[in-house]
Amino acid sequence: DILAKKAELTAAMEKLCKEDGYNLALLMVTDIMEESTELVFVGEPKQLIADAFGKDASGDSIYLPGVMSRKKQIVPQLTEAAAKL
Repeated sequence: DILAKKAELTAAMEKLCKEDGYNLALLMVTDIMEESTELVFVGEPKQLIADAFGKDASGDSIYLPGVMSRKKQIVPQLTEAAAKL
């Protein structure tokens, strides 16, 4: 299970943000059998994640049932939320 390594993944994502100057890094862990995604994130603004998906983004991930497509279900919501910030 990839989420068992979430601490390792978030540490690598934090390093990526710091070294490459990114504000936010996201990782979709999609379970095609359950038709859901765990969206793992580091950086700021976490409010962008909260606004985009209507979930509490105070941690380092959110569960998104029914979300399977980066292009159709992640990017449009993030783009819309970013335009409102």
